[in-house]
Amino acid sequence: LYGSSAVTPLMNDLATLAARPDVRGLIVPVETNNATNAAYAAWDADSCNVQRANTVAAAIKHLAEAKMATHPTIEYVVLVGSDEAIPFYRLRDDVTVSNEAEWWPTVGANPNTPFGRAVATGHTFSDDYYVDPDPLLWFGRDLYIPNYAIGRLVETPAEIRSYLSAYPATGKVQPQTGLVLGYDFLTDGAEETAASMIGQGLAVTSIVNDSWTAADLRTALLG
Repeated sequence: LYGSSAVTPLMNDLATLAARPDVRGLIVPVETNNATNAAYAAWDADSCNVQRANTVAAAIKHLAEAKMATHPTIEYVVLVGSDEAIPFYRLRDDVTVSNEAEWWPTVGANPNTPFGRAVATGHTFSDDYYVDPDPLLWFGRDLYIPNYAIGRLVETPAEIRSYLSAYPATGKVQPQTGLVLGYDFLTDGAEETAASMIGQGLAVTSIVNDSWTAADLRTALLG
């Protein structure tokens, strides 16, 4: 996607991060595995295909689980790259009211892109798939509940390196502020989230009502 001149410095930065005594990380390059390579090749040939994206995710999950089995002290999983590099798992949205497929025209998602096709066919994105080896059967499909804390570094190598360079000497991010938005049936959850953040000492901007707009979100989030 970006070329070795961009990726090599990123890998060096990741190696430095992994070597920290408060991290002790293991870097797993997915492209060194034959199964993931074959899955990626098939997805590249039809990048909007939801099932082919999920096949890539399945191959990566299999690789990750093998590493977890041989490294039982692993606590956290971090995916490096955007959906183009490491695909989110596409979860089928089975609800009949406000199904994900209803929203792709509103959000302006081109159905001839991987993201747009997933939304238009009623799918949501999740990384929880990668860290639940034994999902629950729930309403006829799998429900993925993470066994490990999981995160993702995005988007480009330069942006990821910028984040890594800002990683504090203490090895922890110290948030000072929070922003919570909610409406309608999400009101109670949003209020609980805001209360939790306030309880942890964050200065919270809370917009929880049925009338806020996209402009209100942009102002609150971006200034």
